[in-house]
Amino acid sequence: MKFLKTICPTALLLAFFTQFAFGQTGVTGDWHGVLDIKGTMKLRIVFHVQKTDSGFSATLDSPDQSAFGLPAGGTSFTPPTLTIDMPALGAKFSGEANENFTEINGTFEQSGLKMPLLLNRQ
Repeated sequence: MKFLKTICPTALLLAFFTQFAFGQTGVTGDWHGVLDIKGTMKLRIVFHVQKTDSGFSATLDSPDQSAFGLPAGGTSFTPPTLTIDMPALGAKFSGEANENFTEINGTFEQSGLKMPLLLNRQ
């Protein structure tokens, strides 16, 4: 019985800290999606999200427009929501990561248009 009293709290703490650690950094990496612009055009989008000392940063690639490494003005992650502001483009992405960080389902806004955008890792 003493064994269970020692192991259970330890296992719970380990599970909590593992989830906390992944929850804080699991959103980092490369996220790929395709914007469907009013059914007339499709554009591939890639966000590169990095952890920094002060939070997060991101850059944007639009390979179909030969645009790479466009810096975001601000990036925040408050689990499960990732928000990437791109004031130079007049754009913003906001979406929710699933619990195992394989998808982020959100909305890309630019010039008054709101378009659904599903991001995946590749």
